[in-house]
Amino acid sequence: MRSGTDVERYTAKVRDYLRRQPHNLALQKVRSGKSLTPADLESLEELLARSGAGNPEYMERAIANAQGLGRFIRSLVGLDQQAVQEVFAEFLGERTATASQIDFVNLVISHLTRHGEMDPKLLFEAPFTDTAPQGPTQLFAPEQTRRLVGVIRSISDSAGAATA
Repeated sequence: MRSGTDVERYTAKVRDYLRRQPHNLALQKVRSGKSLTPADLESLEELLARSGAGNPEYMERAIANAQGLGRFIRSLVGLDQQAVQEVFAEFLGERTATASQIDFVNLVISHLTRHGEMDPKLLFEAPFTDTAPQGPTQLFAPEQTRRLVGVIRSISDSAGAATA
């Protein structure tokens, strides 16, 4: 599958290029988990075009596979750990958290920092089930579990463009 390899090579080149652009404001918003505006997305498109990483077809395919430009970029650069910790500090601060709850949330933070987004279904798979074999419902009350999923979704969704 040559085209798959080419897209992977393109993705690696773009990832390397983006890591060398720490002052780009739109890229900073992606890493901090802030919502993107249409202007931010334009800036990111220009950044990709300037990367010289390869064929525009690879870029289009990679963006389609990631379900959008913001999500593609975030999958490459991840999220700033401090920004994610701040969001979850509010969640954990609502009630006194147990050590197991904190460990579980730290796993979520680690996943989001590395991957930039998360499908809440993963909460019921390893490594999360190593801490709570039945998933978050074993550690959190139903309302807390819903809030946890809501926080994860809001962080993941922030890589998409704002509609206004």
